[in-house]
Amino acid sequence: MAGLFNTLNISKRGINVMQAGLNATSHNISNASRTDYTRQRIRVEASSPLTTVGSAGQIGTGAQVAMVERVRNTFLDYQIRNENSALADANVRQNVLSEIETLVNESGDKGLSKMFDKFFDSWQDLSKNPSDINTRNIVLQEASNMTTEINRIYSKLQESKVDVNDTIKNSVVEVNSILNEINELNQKIQEITVVGNQPNDLMDKRDALLDQLSSKMGITIENKKNNGINVNGKDIALGNLVSNKEGQNDLRLTYVEEIEVNGQGGFPKDVTITYYKNNDSSDPNNRATLVIENMNEKDFNDLQKNRIVLSNKEGNLVDKTGTEIKTPQITSTNFSSLTLSTGELGGLQKSHNELDSFINQLNQLTKSIVFSVNAVHSGKTDATADTLPFFVSSEGGDENSITAGNISINKTLLDDPMKLKVRKNDHMFDDGTQNSIDGQGDGDRALAIASLRDKLFNISDIGKTINSREDFFNPNKGGSELVNNGLDITNAKSGVKIESQYKNMVTTVGIRAQESAREADNFEDLVYNLEISRMSVSGVSLDEEMSSLITFQHAYNASARVISTVDKLLDVIINGLM
Repeated sequence: MAGLFNTLNISKRGINVMQAGLNATSHNISNASRTDYTRQRIRVEASSPLTTVGSAGQIGTGAQVAMVERVRNTFLDYQIRNENSALADANVRQNVLSEIETLVNESGDKGLSKMFDKFFDSWQDLSKNPSDINTRNIVLQEASNMTTEINRIYSKLQESKVDVNDTIKNSVVEVNSILNEINELNQKIQEITVVGNQPNDLMDKRDALLDQLSSKMGITIENKKNNGINVNGKDIALGNLVSNKEGQNDLRLTYVEEIEVNGQGGFPKDVTITYYKNNDSSDPNNRATLVIENMNEKDFNDLQKNRIVLSNKEGNLVDKTGTEIKTPQITSTNFSSLTLSTGELGGLQKSHNELDSFINQLNQLTKSIVFSVNAVHSGKTDATADTLPFFVSSEGGDENSITAGNISINKTLLDDPMKLKVRKNDHMFDDGTQNSIDGQGDGDRALAIASLRDKLFNISDIGKTINSREDFFNPNKGGSELVNNGLDITNAKSGVKIESQYKNMVTTVGIRAQESAREADNFEDLVYNLEISRMSVSGVSLDEEMSSLITFQHAYNASARVISTVDKLLDVIINGLM
């Protein structure tokens, strides 16, 4: 039956409970400065009561610690990780777009649109004084300044693409490292939980890693028994990145180092990719290749942009079903690159798209200048019949190979400016010095080139339906026509001026940069507020912990006082009645 010894046992349990509370509080105080620490508390429950025959009811036996638990709001974790991904995405895009915006900055007299003006102005001046060698040199100098600036912008954009790819590669390595750490912690947590313990500090480490992972890519988390979790990517449907069960064939990310198109002609075609198993390039034996057969142009462009494919934990690539690829080739229908919609990696892939888009527009603009100026300069729409083009490629090759990266001035003209074709009938001769028909004061062709600044061209279809100078002046493709022996060009119906096209490009980049900056600011504020909310729940408040210390101290003292009282009562019973 219940008696003083039961009272003594209740007090002992009370002391043990308060001691556990003091330990938890002390642990909280010790970790108060850590942002990744979750406040812990003891969960106390009544111990099993005594049932005695003939008594009014069960007699209490005190309290016991059911568990030491973390104070955490999983919904806040979910929100923070979602917004973390969106914030990282916006930050990356903002940085890249800001770089492009700075690169094409039109402030001052050094902007490319100002150089377009000076280039066409120089031809206007030459039309008034066509025989003057100095005026001809000015035309060539302004043209050189313009092409050099176009080359510079193109080169910087290509460097930015390399930087983006390098960052994707580094991020892929980081993601795989985080996944491996989470997997290791996941197994330890389950092993400890299954024997009845609560691995709170290990779960904090795992949550911190999940927060880091969410900034790299969008993730989903599925809770399993024994505090285990499954981690998957929002854009990955093949399987888990981390599984709660040991030995599962979890997925990893692999960076594509090289992409090589096999053969000539258009798509579809075979493409060879080169990668390193587990992204470890320190060992040459890890280098591997895979031939993707009959890849279409869209999938090829996605592969170039994404640079990420899926593999298993051993670093071997997997197909669309998640099965390891064991052959040196695979059909494109069974293979695809990984497109991520959010996170740092998603932002990098989108930034790669932005860079490709601007480079493509710059190439289109460059070709519109090349096709139009060369056509008027030569009076010919057929580039193969043009023996002295004004613009050429610095890398050799025909006119169709000219890009923003290699546009340059014909060296023959630089060596002898008098060979410029500036007169009405210069197009009939190999160069301007051979014309004996027109007078020295004739500048009709120079004036025609100067007037190109006001012509409307179908620039947006270059590289699509327009792939040559002949296409450019085909009414059914480019929409423009070269008329009057090359002294005039008709406007394309849906055309745009060269300078206006460039200004539209710059304006669009500026608008996108502002939008991404606003998004980044909004997501940053949202994440900050969510972090504050999480800290209010899970963070350590020293004032609260000091209050808990006092509570546990008083309860501890009270239990000790009960023990002291019971000791005296037992002394009365044992010694006082003798």
